[in-house]
Amino acid sequence: MIRKILFIILLFIGIVSAQLIGDIKIAAIRVSFLVDNHDGTSGDGSFLLTAEYDTCGSYTIDPPPHNKSYFSAQLTALDNYFSAVSYDNFGIDLTNSRVFPDGENNSYQLADSMSHYHRFGEDDLYEQRITELLRDAVQVAFSQDGMDFSEYDLIVVFHAGIGQDFKLPFIDPTPEDIPSTYVDPEMIAIHLDAGISVGGVSITKGLILPETQNHLLYESAELTFSTASEPCDFQYGLTGTFALLTGFARGLPPLWNIETGQSGVGIFGLMDQGSNNGRGVIPAPPTAWTRIYAGWEVPQTVSRDQINLPARGNGNLVKVIINDTEYFLIENRTNWIHDDVSIDSIRWQLYNEDKAINDDDARFPPYIEIIMDSVDKTIDETGVITAVLNYDLGLPASGLLIWHIDEDLISQNIGSNQINADNAQKGVALEEADGAQDIGFESIFMFTDPSSGLFADMWYQGNPERDRLYPELKGLPLEFGPYTHPDTRSNSGATTFIQFSNIGQPDDTMSFAVENLFFPDDLPDSTLNMRFSVDLDNDGSDELIGGSSQLWWSHQDLIMPMPFYDLVGSQYELVAVGNNLSGYCGLGLAEIRTDSLIVSLFRFNPTTELVESLWSWKFEADNDFRIIGSATGDTIFIEMFDMSYSLTADELLGIEIELASQSIGNFTNLLNPAADNKYNLNWDNLIESHSNGEDHWFYSPEMAVISFAVADLDGDSYSELLVLDETGNLIGLNHNLTLLPGFPIALNGQGNIFIRNLTDSESPEIVVQNTAGEIVIFNSSGQEIYRLANPYSDEIQILTNFQGRSSIISQSTVWMFDSLEVENGNQWNLKYGNRNNSLIVHTNIPPVPQSAGLFDPQRTYSYPNPARGDNIKFRIFVKEALSVNIRIFDLAGLFVDELTIDDPVKYEANEILWNVAQLESGIYFANIEVKGVSESNNKILKIGVIH
Repeated sequence: MIRKILFIILLFIGIVSAQLIGDIKIAAIRVSFLVDNHDGTSGDGSFLLTAEYDTCGSYTIDPPPHNKSYFSAQLTALDNYFSAVSYDNFGIDLTNSRVFPDGENNSYQLADSMSHYHRFGEDDLYEQRITELLRDAVQVAFSQDGMDFSEYDLIVVFHAGIGQDFKLPFIDPTPEDIPSTYVDPEMIAIHLDAGISVGGVSITKGLILPETQNHLLYESAELTFSTASEPCDFQYGLTGTFALLTGFARGLPPLWNIETGQSGVGIFGLMDQGSNNGRGVIPAPPTAWTRIYAGWEVPQTVSRDQINLPARGNGNLVKVIINDTEYFLIENRTNWIHDDVSIDSIRWQLYNEDKAINDDDARFPPYIEIIMDSVDKTIDETGVITAVLNYDLGLPASGLLIWHIDEDLISQNIGSNQINADNAQKGVALEEADGAQDIGFESIFMFTDPSSGLFADMWYQGNPERDRLYPELKGLPLEFGPYTHPDTRSNSGATTFIQFSNIGQPDDTMSFAVENLFFPDDLPDSTLNMRFSVDLDNDGSDELIGGSSQLWWSHQDLIMPMPFYDLVGSQYELVAVGNNLSGYCGLGLAEIRTDSLIVSLFRFNPTTELVESLWSWKFEADNDFRIIGSATGDTIFIEMFDMSYSLTADELLGIEIELASQSIGNFTNLLNPAADNKYNLNWDNLIESHSNGEDHWFYSPEMAVISFAVADLDGDSYSELLVLDETGNLIGLNHNLTLLPGFPIALNGQGNIFIRNLTDSESPEIVVQNTAGEIVIFNSSGQEIYRLANPYSDEIQILTNFQGRSSIISQSTVWMFDSLEVENGNQWNLKYGNRNNSLIVHTNIPPVPQSAGLFDPQRTYSYPNPARGDNIKFRIFVKEALSVNIRIFDLAGLFVDELTIDDPVKYEANEILWNVAQLESGIYFANIEVKGVSESNNKILKIGVIH
């Protein structure tokens, strides 16, 4: 059965957490209608005191009489449910809650019939009429008994008849039954100009609930279920609907799509179809996220551990962080009545035993019979099931539930109750073990509907559906990781390399291991604030340096921070001083304090095995600086705009000259300081140094950049320039300032650019962080090869070797890649290139033998083509050519224009701009002639111009 989604929900605008703590007082009002025999509604408008139709005998759910004692029992059932699933954090104050009116069989009769409040075909009036029902109910109740509604936290109107809340597998003969509803303040404001006020108390919300959800108690059931072999299997209790609506009223958000009715978490949570688990008698507990949101539970955060997780209980919840806003929640849910026996397994056992005797006439016993006969429960004297020992009994299996939580999506959509409106991007999503991820999607299966959840969605070794779908994995340890389906990627598709392995069999305590395949042990650790690495003790392996309130150093094999300096300022920079080829490498520190900049030099003392301070200098505070360490001595340079200082133990020199270290690879006079720790590339000098005229360069000279890096990306022994512009685009330029193939890349990048060999490729990789905090890794051709889920606040600090593997080190963790050494110096490991911050690239790459010829026709083309703007570029990969001449003709063969590149850069792409602003739209031909000493070659390009 599928619950119709007819609930009207409160908008949870601005709510950070529901905090359902403490007991609430409920005023339960019983209202009946004008007596009628209308065919569109169940009953005659009065409460059932005896069943009109009943075939279930002692197996009847919520049997009549539906009197005051019966509704008191429903309050008790609600209290027991919430007390159990909230671990006694939330419930109903039964002492101070009341059922009105006082008479056992009495009710407040309304002036209209039941059908008046939900007329068939008048859907546009539904909200108005249901709001009027709340108003009419409290007004008639107050007029007769004068109760003080301000004494209660929630008003519940129980009306005669059944709720229009379930889609039956047969024709519904009573479509005008009233849907169960939470009437929120917005509905009252929209549909009731005067609001609801009784006895000076303003009523701003309330629940509308039926007396029962059991269709079999009504005369209409005789027609509805006449062809059913087991009609008693279609009974539903009121507890699930009551709990769902109470959750709404107290601030628990819906987890399905309230517009379409599609499930979000299905049967695995109260705030979706789980409210109907156990035929509404055993509603599912709220999801792990909902319980945290309600303030009932705090998860244990782990990153790497062997976990033995007990069944759901207070504190038995594991959290594994993906990034700043996403994480996994893992819980062990057990639906066993006793060891390895569930309600469904008993049904199958009884069916098989009967089949062995009666074969084709074997009876599959109704679900409610097993509840009544086998489940540990409490039944009130009214016949209402008021408590169940374990509210997970209604789940389809036992095992792990792995939830993928996206707090960013939740915060964006909780105000409109759309947390799970998008099946592709849910705020609270279940990672379904069978790999289908079909909760919420339309089912194509006739007999089994996976759209609300199945036993196969739970994680446990031996899951038969997963074995069926992946027979090649049958018998192997069950895993959920980067290479499984589903996988552990973030919602943006970034890889986490989180892996849950060796997931055990269902049990009261389930085992599994969690780790990150790219992380070393004990990481991430947000308290470390790792910032730098350098070989302090001259043992051939770098030590880590970091800290927030204290600087510390540690060996790599086992990170054990050893403090050596108390930090006063919150901002500091580190630099290597000396090259540790003869002796120990020093560590330079520039620390910004309130009114000063302190520059210090430290060195490792091999005798004491301590990092000791050698000297320090104090300057007036300045946030815009670069600290540079001498590679050959104990000198530290501080660069502040046009002034540079040379610091040693003996003297402080102000040097009004540009440092020689401003020469970066093939690029000279690269930087001009700008505001906000950005830089302006000195485009004029670059153009003058690297091109034969400004037509070769088409970026704005005023373009500010966030960061830059230089390395030989293509192995041609020339450096390439990478620039992250202020819009976050990654631009790659050859040494002659032509655009690298594959660039620019729209990245939304931020921070610094890093370059290093991380994999076994011949060329180094490019590492950039985007505005979401993800670490994006490109190969030298600009193709994305990794996108790593990483917290936004966890910035990359350095690329280096860690435990013998090429690694990315951020403030809190280390991403470990292949085991390689970078021997040729072709790397940009820190913000300013190397540990000395010198902006110098020392590469040792032998020139690549070049093939003969004048140019490469395959790498010669025009772009964009067709041209829809004012300009088009010709790109010619030159080999041994001395000049390039481009003659352009129209479709009739008439000469249009001529362009020339004199002295093109050899064995490099050369570009020239052609302005087509004044040309008519049409087809043009360009004859590209490339000339050498004694020969020439050509290629003809067809070009489209569209204005």
